Amino acid sequence: MRAKHLLVLLVSLFCSLWLLSTRVLGAGIWDAAGELASGLFLILALAAFAGAFVLSLFHLVRRWAVDRFLAALSLLVNLLALAMILFGPLDEALDRRDFQAHYAQRMEVVRRVESGELWSGAPLLSLVSLPPEYSRAVSNGAGQRAITVYREGDVLHIVFYPMGGLLRGSALLFRSDGNPPSVPNLRLPYATRSEQLGDHWYLVTVRPSLPILSSPYQYMIEIPRWTGTCRALVTVNWDDPAATERYLQANSARIQNLVGRGGAEPVPVPVTVTFVAPVPLAEVDRLVGETGLDLDTYTQVGRMATGERTGRGSVARSIPLAKAVEADHGAVYPGVLYLKGRILPNTAGLGRLSQDPRVYLADTTGVEVAERIGRNPLCWGKPVDLVTLFTPFWDLW
Repeated sequence: MRAKHLLVLLVSLFCSLWLLSTRVLGAGIWDAAGELASGLFLILALAAFAGAFVLSLFHLVRRWAVDRFLAALSLLVNLLALAMILFGPLDEALDRRDFQAHYAQRMEVVRRVESGELWSGAPLLSLVSLPPEYSRAVSNGAGQRAITVYREGDVLHIVFYPMGGLLRGSALLFRSDGNPPSVPNLRLPYATRSEQLGDHWYLVTVRPSLPILSSPYQYMIEIPRWTGTCRALVTVNWDDPAATERYLQANSARIQNLVGRGGAEPVPVPVTVTFVAPVPLAEVDRLVGETGLDLDTYTQVGRMATGERTGRGSVARSIPLAKAVEADHGAVYPGVLYLKGRILPNTAGLGRLSQDPRVYLADTTGVEVAERIGRNPLCWGKPVDLVTLFTPFWDLW
């Protein structure tokens, strides 16, 4: 009889420790095994824990009359593990360890942002993709190698997103003036508190969010309290060739559908264009005119004198596209690698743009995601005002 109690207890201990490891070793598993293996590790851990929890409940019901303490012990183990994940004091230790482990690389990113190499200053709030030499452990913004950069007055803010395990939500904020942030605020609407980790560095605790899986991409819904609208961040595993190919094929099929149903008076749709290689500004200017694209922003890429890649974003209406390529901060920018805007979903517009041989991806996923989150109960009665897409342009340059 006691052997059965011991077996159920060992199963509960093993599955509980497995689930706890996803919280404690989240970033380490990712670094060591990659995204696919770490995702599978988490799914299996959740399934194993759920099975152990059901087994413990069944064991409790069957053995309660025989030995209440031993019958309840395995379930208590499961509940203790769940309580540690949801309410336990693990986050502070994990965040401090992560801060120290990747401090040098993050400071390098800060220097490159301050020098203008990774961010031009426009737009004032930017989600900046990091070059592939940085792992996602440095910053895993919405599942991408990305950081958020913005200025408030003369103060530069850079937000890094540590990789966490199950239900862990935090961000690392660098402030050029070193002063503590007031949270929540317009830029960090989901922040609940902040804590200083070092000079200029603050740990900001945020409400965690779980991604909504939708093959071949995933997205997260945001509802900023100051706007009352719905927004979404769409992510793709560009490091996985199979996932990338599925995404490209789905986008091609969507474009055909949009062009086919455009009708006599089509309504412009959002599009994010990534080119195969940098395209000179004058050529981009002609392409915009030929397709009727209403350009919003574009990003030029180039190389520093040392050979390092760099990029700078521009608001289309602030800088004429037809101006000559120029050197800036010791870098030469041969052309544009991606741009954003709105275009008519017809043959002359979106159809022509997507078939241009210079275009790697004319991404229309924003149209589909806006429709999906509009049907989500979280967004009922709220307008969808922003869907953010990520582009693999760094991997093409």
